[in-house]
Amino acid sequence: MNKLISVKIILLYLIFTILPLYENYGQVITGRVSSYMYSWQIQDQQSGSSEHIRLYQTLVMNVKNVGSPKVSLHTNIRYTKDFINDSDYNHNWKFQYFYGQVKKVLQVADIKFGRHYVYSGVGNGSIDGISTKIKVKEIADFEFYGGMPVSWYHEIKVQKWNESRMYGLRIQPRMFLNTLVSISYVQKKMNPLPYKIPGKFTFKKWDITSDAVEFVGLDFYTQWSEKTSAYGRLDWDMTYDDIYRINFYYNRSLFNKFSLSAEYYYRKPRIYNNSIFSVFAQHDNREYWFRIYYNIKENLSVSGGTSIVIYSGDKGYRHNVSIYSNRFSIGYNHTSGYSGRLDGLTGSVNYPIRNNIWLKGGTNISRYKLFEHLEDFENVLSTFAGISIMPKKTCTLDIEGQGLHNYNHSSDFRILLRANCWFSFGKIRKN
Repeated sequence: MNKLISVKIILLYLIFTILPLYENYGQVITGRVSSYMYSWQIQDQQSGSSEHIRLYQTLVMNVKNVGSPKVSLHTNIRYTKDFINDSDYNHNWKFQYFYGQVKKVLQVADIKFGRHYVYSGVGNGSIDGISTKIKVKEIADFEFYGGMPVSWYHEIKVQKWNESRMYGLRIQPRMFLNTLVSISYVQKKMNPLPYKIPGKFTFKKWDITSDAVEFVGLDFYTQWSEKTSAYGRLDWDMTYDDIYRINFYYNRSLFNKFSLSAEYYYRKPRIYNNSIFSVFAQHDNREYWFRIYYNIKENLSVSGGTSIVIYSGDKGYRHNVSIYSNRFSIGYNHTSGYSGRLDGLTGSVNYPIRNNIWLKGGTNISRYKLFEHLEDFENVLSTFAGISIMPKKTCTLDIEGQGLHNYNHSSDFRILLRANCWFSFGKIRKN
C-alpha cells in the first residue's frame, strides 16, 4: 500500500510539474497506453491444474520542450496483477525507465539522468544514474556513465552504491577508411538476491556476496563497398584475465536478389562466486553460421541457414529453411548432436480482410528428444489464431487464442486481449 501511495505521488508530481510548463513553453507530449489481459489454464499431468488471469497495464510517455527545446522527459511504467494466483514475490509496479534528457549542452554533450538503459559496448543495462555523450568534431565520440544497476524486478527502489554499482566509458573515433572502431570499459557489481527460504538439502539460508567484475571491449564496423560489410567484436574479462566473447559477422550481396552471410561466435561462460553453479566446471563453445537469402519477388523471399556448435568434447548442429512474405511464412528447423534432437515445422498467416482488420494464425508441430541415444521422440503441438482491428489510426485491438499440447501439458489453452492507443498533443509556444 505504501508503494502504491508513492507511485501516485510521483505521477501527480509529474502531472503538476508538466502542466504549467505546457502552458508557457508549448510542450509536445507523445506516448502509448497499453492494456493486456492474459488468461490461461494449465492441466499439468504432474502438478495438477492451475488457472490464471493476469493484467498488464503500461504507460509510455515522452515530453519534449520542457522549459527548453533541449530538455525532455521519458517514462515507461508497468503494472501487473494476477487476479487468481498472484504471488507475494510478484512486484506489481515496475519502472522500466524514468529519466530526463538534455541535448547539446555547450553544443557538444547529451546528458541523461534518472533510470535509463545504457548501450555502450561491454557496458549495457539499466541504471539509476547519469550518462553523458560528448561529440568532438572530427575526432571522436566519448561516452561516460555511472549509477546503480536496476534490480531484476524494476521496482522503484534505488540500490545503494556500496552494494551495487556500474560505471564505464566508450570511445569511438570518427570513421576512417570506411571503418568505425570503438573501445569500451565497464566495472559492474550487483548485490545478489538473498535466500528467502532455507536450502532443500542444507536447511540453511546462505549469505551470498558478490565481487565486482570488469570488462574491456573492442568492436568495429566496416563497409568495403555498397555490397560488402563486416562487423567484429572482442570482449576481454579482466576478472579472469581471459577472452569472454568473440563475434564476427560478414555480409555480401552477390546479385540484386541474392545475398549471403557468415557468422562466428566464441563464448566463455561466466558464473561468478555469487552462484552455487560456480562450483561446476565451465567450458567455452564456438559456433559457425552460414546463411543465404534470395528475394523471389517483392514481398516474397526464401532463406536457409546451417551451423555447427563445438562444445567441449561434443558438437551440435542446426539447420533451417523458410519462406516468408508480408502475409505468410513457412519454416523448417532441425537440431541434432549435443543439444538433443528436434524437427519442427512452423507456419503463420496474417491476412487482411479489410484495410483495418487482419486475421492471423499459426501453428508449430515438433518432435524432440533431449538426448540422441534415446529411442522415443516426444511430440509437441502449439497453435494460435486471432484477429486484429484498427478502429482508428491511433488505436489497435487484438484478440488471440493460444493452445499447447505436449507430454507435460496435456491441455494448455490461453486467451490474450490487447489494446494499444497512441496519443500526441502539443501547443504552440506563446509569445
